[in-house]
Amino acid sequence: MQILNYSPQNPDLTSKKFVFIIGSRKITQKRIIELFMKYDTSVSSTHLPSEGRQNTQILWGILNEKYIKGLENSPQFESMQLAYLTTTFEKFAKKYPKYNLDNLTILKYNFDNWKDILQELDFEKVILINASWHRSFHRRAEYEILKSRNIPYQFSSSYFSDEEAKLDSNVDYSKLDKLIGTELLETDTESIWNILNEIKVYSYDHLFQTSCLILNDNQILSWGVNKIMPYETYDFHHVSSNEKMLTPMNSSDAQDTIHAEMNAILKVGNKDDLKGAKLFIELMPCPWCAKVIAESGIGEVSCKLVHNGGHAAELFKEMGVRMKVIREM
Repeated sequence: MQILNYSPQNPDLTSKKFVFIIGSRKITQKRIIELFMKYDTSVSSTHLPSEGRQNTQILWGILNEKYIKGLENSPQFESMQLAYLTTTFEKFAKKYPKYNLDNLTILKYNFDNWKDILQELDFEKVILINASWHRSFHRRAEYEILKSRNIPYQFSSSYFSDEEAKLDSNVDYSKLDKLIGTELLETDTESIWNILNEIKVYSYDHLFQTSCLILNDNQILSWGVNKIMPYETYDFHHVSSNEKMLTPMNSSDAQDTIHAEMNAILKVGNKDDLKGAKLFIELMPCPWCAKVIAESGIGEVSCKLVHNGGHAAELFKEMGVRMKVIREM
């Protein structure tokens, strides 16, 4: 096992062909070993040392950043650290000495170097640990590089089993629940947007973390983040439907989330409290959410980012809901 820092045209890297497991969010130790055993050829299917054939070279990425770029300050998107990976392999090597770690190279790199690595090196296959990037993978430059170079790639789980994934999906939202009833002036948009930025990091949606607040009579009535279904770590274990189906921008055909505004509305016990309320959200509601918002009795919606061609704004106008698009100075 050798550890390298990425540098362009490093002969220790350019002279080999790798199975590349990308730098990723933290995955379980069982999953690390399972992936290594899957692609390591130093031991044959009979679990005896393989002779007379070239071993597969495994390149395992480690990101220098603490978080996946674009998903900062979200514990669920913390990058896997070097010490965690090397300790896992050291324990494995002691327990199973027949496995040869000489064909394993750990490569430390900055997230922005991912594109350069895919361009420069030769690969048998690239293993993409689910939800280890921001936005849909098929809309990223790395996807275009894999396509243009005809490099095989495969999405891969962060977990060893369904049980591991589900155990990791229990999220403590008690801190956010304490926001309900907090006095907050509906005109204090700076404080409102600051709170939205603080709570959106609880979302497990790597495609777009979104948060929502509903206020009425200058009190926080409810909060919401876009929530992965059927459980929060589902897209970490199974690739997201959006990426599996290569859905186009602004499509609502393949989504694994309850949107933040729906999540917030569902939390309100007495729906009469929604009458005349004000909803604040970073991303303009999709057409489906816009219809429910209007039907709920919410009187005003404020957002920062417009999408779906601004269709929600047209719906709100027809249904008597005030719409504000807040432009940041």
